[in-house]
Amino acid sequence: MSKIINSTIQIKCEAKDKYNNKSFKKKINNVHIYTQQRNGKKILTIVQGLDQRLDFEKIIQILKRKFCCNGCVVESLDSGLVIQLQGDQKSKVSFFLINQEITLPRVIKIHGT
Repeated sequence: MSKIINSTIQIKCEAKDKYNNKSFKKKINNVHIYTQQRNGKKILTIVQGLDQRLDFEKIIQILKRKFCCNGCVVESLDSGLVIQLQGDQKSKVSFFLINQEITLPRVIKIHGT
């Protein structure tokens, strides 16, 4: 449990440093969170549009432990690195990103609510 808290604090510090940078504020993109239907009842939650300078491996590791699901980081041609999680985790992921100050609440767009 302490490992998750330490990693979360480290991600939060990195995000705060990036928000203090004025050039970063100008380049804030929308973060899109949506689900994609696989076969049968299987659903993937996809998060795209996060800043590419973030450590995606640490974020996915924390999300997997916190939500008790599997996930991975995939590189997309259109939007760079994308986080994929099993199950419908849209609201949990958006709350996590806002709570840990990784993104601003106004840039998160949840599709298919």
